[in-house]
Amino acid sequence: MRFLGMVVLALVAGGPGSPAAANELDRLMEGEPDILYVQGAAVRYVDCTPDFFHRLERDAQAFGALPDLSLRGQLDADQDRDMDAFGNVEAVGEGQAWDLTVELEWDLADLVMSYERIRVLSEQQRRLELRARVLEDVTVAYYDRQRARARLQFEPQLGPDDRLRLQLEVSEATARLDALTGGAFSKKLEGDS
Repeated sequence: MRFLGMVVLALVAGGPGSPAAANELDRLMEGEPDILYVQGAAVRYVDCTPDFFHRLERDAQAFGALPDLSLRGQLDADQDRDMDAFGNVEAVGEGQAWDLTVELEWDLADLVMSYERIRVLSEQQRRLELRARVLEDVTVAYYDRQRARARLQFEPQLGPDDRLRLQLEVSEATARLDALTGGAFSKKLEGDS
């Protein structure tokens, strides 16, 4: 922004640093979202916020704390027969028995470093790289747009071809910002928060 401000101030009547130049620049940028808003919208759009990273970490920690659960059941049905000394059946009884086994098994290594934790670390690294690329792309597009707008405003000697090229640069940068922020840039320009 500093470089853009110096260029614009040098172009405005009254010269660099004059109150008139500063007022012209302020008027041009009025209603524009600031760079921090646009960067924040982009980071939220690609879900690279600190909340996302905290959720990943929490889920990975919970993974090792949960045991593997095994449940087995068996129903045994049998008949009991009592016989007397002569081979006569004296009593017949039927019985049922339920055997239920519950096993909880923890892998203590998972509490320290599970494959889920390794996956989370890999995902965090990938997301941090994405976040850095998105922030760089947003910053470049934002200031490309501001420079093109400033030149359109403060260089009246531009010919029709140059003016058209700069208007297209503004439109292109606006489209890039909308793509990177999920449309939040234009919504903010229109006054929707």
